[in-house]
Amino acid sequence: MANVRDRSEDSDLRRQAEAEVRAMLGRAVPIRATTLVEALAEAEIIRSTENILLAMNSLWAWFNALPPAEREEIGSFDNKRRFWIAVRFRHRPQ
Repeated sequence: MANVRDRSEDSDLRRQAEAEVRAMLGRAVPIRATTLVEALAEAEIIRSTENILLAMNSLWAWFNALPPAEREEIGSFDNKRRFWIAVRFRHRPQ
């Protein structure tokens, strides 16, 4: 989509392609979980049936929807990628 946008002379096509890319990158599935372990398990299911970006977005949205005190208990993360890596490493099956 980005290539189409960059190559196109049609400004409407460029805007449409840009909007579609933004929508794909920002897509998330609501995770209904009460603990991080449950949320991570749901994200792993999303990853296995959809894709890793959707799983990361979904887990990040779940994390950001938590009350501040609960987020603090889990940790502080700059972005969804760092959060994804940290929680998967911390909670991977032994």
